[in-house]
Amino acid sequence: MRPLIMVLFLGSSLFAFSQPQQDVKKQIDSLVSFIRNKATESFASNTVYRGEDAKRKWKDVYNPANPEELKAAKQTMEQLKKALEQCNYKEYDTFKQKTESEGTWYVYTYACGSAKKIHLAFLKIKGKYALGDIDVEEEDDDDD
Repeated sequence: MRPLIMVLFLGSSLFAFSQPQQDVKKQIDSLVSFIRNKATESFASNTVYRGEDAKRKWKDVYNPANPEELKAAKQTMEQLKKALEQCNYKEYDTFKQKTESEGTWYVYTYACGSAKKIHLAFLKIKGKYALGDIDVEEEDDDDD
């Protein structure tokens, strides 16, 4: 009977890791849709607040009714749009979880062919995955 229990526990652990991965992938698809439809308010409410209010920073999402927060979210939206526009071939690559001072980061790497990767980092806030950081990694084409 013990081997069966171990298998069930292992299976539930794998499911626990894959569920955030699936949820974050869906969230990326939603963010891309918000960009395509120019839905800045929707994008804002799915983006981590990084403003001056220390009580909200990294713990809340932007409030689209606040013009300053909407502007900040729009800048993030434009950053992601620009990164994706320069991406000829898009494919989900790796998924990692890591804990830092802000909480658990869920980082999905979006591959744009072999020379460029976009790392999208999310924090789970109020039950949903909110975009908190975008890092673009490009390989040098120099033949030095």
